[in-house]
Amino acid sequence: MEKMGIPGCATRWVKALLTDRRARVRWGNARSSQRVFQEGLPQGSVTAPLLWLIYCNDLDEDINTNTTRSLYVDDTALLATGRSLQACADQLQPDLDQVARWLDKWKVEASPSKCVFTTFSLHAKEVNGKVVPTLTFKGDQLAHEKNPTFLGLTLDSQLTFTNHIEEVKKRMAQRRCCLTALAGRSYGSDQATLRAAYIAYIRSVADYGAALYSTHAAPFVRARLEAEQHKCARVITGCIRLTNSETLITEAGLPPLAVRGREIAAMEQERLARLPPGDPARALTERHVRPRLKHRAHEAWQRARTEARRRGEPPPDPPSEDTALPFKPCFRRVSQWMAKEAPRTSHGNRWPWSRNSRRGPTQQTQSPSASPSRAPPEETTHPP
Repeated sequence: MEKMGIPGCATRWVKALLTDRRARVRWGNARSSQRVFQEGLPQGSVTAPLLWLIYCNDLDEDINTNTTRSLYVDDTALLATGRSLQACADQLQPDLDQVARWLDKWKVEASPSKCVFTTFSLHAKEVNGKVVPTLTFKGDQLAHEKNPTFLGLTLDSQLTFTNHIEEVKKRMAQRRCCLTALAGRSYGSDQATLRAAYIAYIRSVADYGAALYSTHAAPFVRARLEAEQHKCARVITGCIRLTNSETLITEAGLPPLAVRGREIAAMEQERLARLPPGDPARALTERHVRPRLKHRAHEAWQRARTEARRRGEPPPDPPSEDTALPFKPCFRRVSQWMAKEAPRTSHGNRWPWSRNSRRGPTQQTQSPSASPSRAPPEETTHPP
């Protein structure tokens, strides 16, 4: 704490808090002798997480600068990139040995069951666990996990987030039972209450991490979550199953989850852009990474536009907003596009799913993904 410049009064207060802590066990009328704690932090204390962050702040000081690290409370992750999985393993092994030495020096025990590694690759001979390098930690071989969960997000070898979206869909379906119970015919709540309950209790499950998985997942994978939202919208509005999907979410006053994900990505981009210069999170958003994956849907749309111009016909609109991106969507590209390129729809600065309390919901809806005013990011023309 002194090396970090924390005032001496705070350091002495923390020292007094952790020194000579005693505890005993009582069972009925019997009491054990007191025991002095030589290590650890008070469980449930509001200062315990902060003190742990201070304690492990130098964990990554001697780690290779080419290795990306993530330290969040007691979850630590190391990431190495290379031309092959074996090259990544060769880079990570010395860093794992350094972490093991730090743990031994400062008498910290790691959880063996939670120490795993995974691989990310698009190579046909390495994808989906076809090649599993060997990594050891404190003399034990690390287990390979195909779909690890890190900070609440389920990952996979190609970062398609298919497994994570399936898990989110299951959780939303389970919570929909509570929404159905609130919408009883004889005692049910009104539409405004049901909508507020859905946003707070059900959609919040999909909102967590949506800036990453929603902007990166394929449209047909995201459609599974949209179907779950449509079921909740039917509960909120009482519409029949044959109701058109766009009309349904308009009546419920809900944006599509794909649009919601892009909105969260844009807000996260703005938040990270306001961090101090040199912050690792801000540097991550400002990096210019050379795109590697071609966007087949964008290429097909461009060919259709060229063919329409050749025939003298109006160029077709993009099937979705993702199609307007020249490369595969990701958090960085989508959030920057939302902040710089994507205009609002021409509904009087109101989204097509917004509701007017006097006139009721909009009768004719227009999906923002098919708005004629949108121009692809690579063109120099901009709508008025």
